[in-house]
Amino acid sequence: MPVDPALFGDSGWFAACPESLRDALVTRGQWRKYAPGERATGDVEAPQAGMFGVYQGTFDIKTPRADGELVTFHSLSRGHWIGDISILSEQNQLAVMEARVASEVLFVPAPVVLDIVTRTPAHYRDFYRLTRRNMNIAIEALIGLVASDADHKIAFRLLQLDRMNYVPGGWLDMSQNDLAEMLGLSIASVRRGLTELARANAIELGYARMRVHRAKLASWIETH
Repeated sequence: MPVDPALFGDSGWFAACPESLRDALVTRGQWRKYAPGERATGDVEAPQAGMFGVYQGTFDIKTPRADGELVTFHSLSRGHWIGDISILSEQNQLAVMEARVASEVLFVPAPVVLDIVTRTPAHYRDFYRLTRRNMNIAIEALIGLVASDADHKIAFRLLQLDRMNYVPGGWLDMSQNDLAEMLGLSIASVRRGLTELARANAIELGYARMRVHRAKLASWIETH
């Protein structure tokens, strides 16, 4: 029986893949669960063990600063995939993937990925599409960081995270501390910015989570 293209969501990279690739990933992959704070990958610069498709939960993507300390650069939720570029370029991994909440992934070992493209070279194009998709995410995150003030840095990143969310407009599993680390801002600055956005009804705040009202947040950005 063919794999449901909506297994990782109605849209996204997996849904757009040809049936042969979806079947190969699921039948040859391994389902893995992770507790909060548990790493799915090894250390930075370790060999890339495989690629990961997030099925449930949220993962922080951590990269080292110049002093070697790992900091959260971004986060990924259901429907997002990572690890392909290091496998296909035969390079070590660039980042660490750590579960923020209880999470589950489909792990596809690196030898399986390489065998898939060896058997069907046309699938290279599908993986190039994934690389481009992830590059767009990284570029958008960097563009948001050059905003002129903390409030706009917060607003731009929340818009991006909401658009990436499996359910746009749904709750994001993210605390104020998580957002502060991701943006390189003080917790006090993030708290002030979130309070301002909540007062404008552009977001809702919960315990270690937040929800974006996209139209109102976009309007706030345009008028401030």
